[in-house]
Amino acid sequence: AVLIQILNVVAFCHLQGVVHRDLKPENFLYTSKEENSQLKVIDFGLSDFVRPDERLNDIVGSAYYVAPEVLHRSYTTEADVWSIGVIAYILLCGSRPFWARTESGIFRAVLEADPSFDEPPWP
Repeated sequence: AVLIQILNVVAFCHLQGVVHRDLKPENFLYTSKEENSQLKVIDFGLSDFVRPDERLNDIVGSAYYVAPEVLHRSYTTEADVWSIGVIAYILLCGSRPFWARTESGIFRAVLEADPSFDEPPWP
């Protein structure tokens, strides 16, 4: 249910021509503590408007969630979809798909990603 809400709210943003560019778990908040509470996305400080024929080139976002396209300086709303994939990975297995001690190391890990679902933390 959480991923569906995340996908719905981000799809709404994309339909408005907005790319968030900093999607991460801490940028999603529930409106209340009730079980059926609505999920909201926050922190649009790095967001931008993007036309369907336009590509962005700023390197922005949180290292663990940044898409390879962002690091290659040519992206649109698909950068948010990558970030949702990283969030989904964390929700499913409890750990990040990439790890390094430095931001540049994380970027390198993102660019060289070769995830395996046959090794821990996957059953």
